[in-house]
Amino acid sequence: VNTSPNWQDEEIHLKKISMADNGFLQVERPSTPMHVGGVTTHKLPAEIDRQMFFQELLARLGQWLTSRPPFNQRLKFPPLNIGVPSLVPDENLDLDYHLRHIALPHPGTVEQLWTLVAHLHSSPLDRSRPMWECRLIEGLAGDRFALYFKVHHSCIDGMGAMALMKSMMSDD
Repeated sequence: VNTSPNWQDEEIHLKKISMADNGFLQVERPSTPMHVGGVTTHKLPAEIDRQMFFQELLARLGQWLTSRPPFNQRLKFPPLNIGVPSLVPDENLDLDYHLRHIALPHPGTVEQLWTLVAHLHSSPLDRSRPMWECRLIEGLAGDRFALYFKVHHSCIDGMGAMALMKSMMSDD
């Protein structure tokens, strides 16, 4: 029985992950990260101030992502790591860690983009933070840019990630 004065508040904020999702945490190894990822490419609007456009896009992405679970949540492991971890609000979310703006050498090729994405995708996510990363990648030839997003499979599945990406995009 939890005897802390705020035990009810703690219970409200705890959301245990499922046993299946816990399985992704259990089988993960440095050589076999258990996250899903996606890349989308976009055309820059005509006659736009690139710097302002990217700053505004990053600000909007950051606001959108940090206002929704699981992007504003981190894992909380039970004592002695016995049992299933929970997702809890991350009161100290470092958006600069999760959301970064990078550039390919001009003019960036699709091959360079895939090489970069392969490198970014190869590293496991930090379990002490919300388990996602997003990269705004500018510099693709033809006035294009890309968004690369990865999130741990214990927090979202592939179909959920696709639905999430679609909900982030506008029709124009």
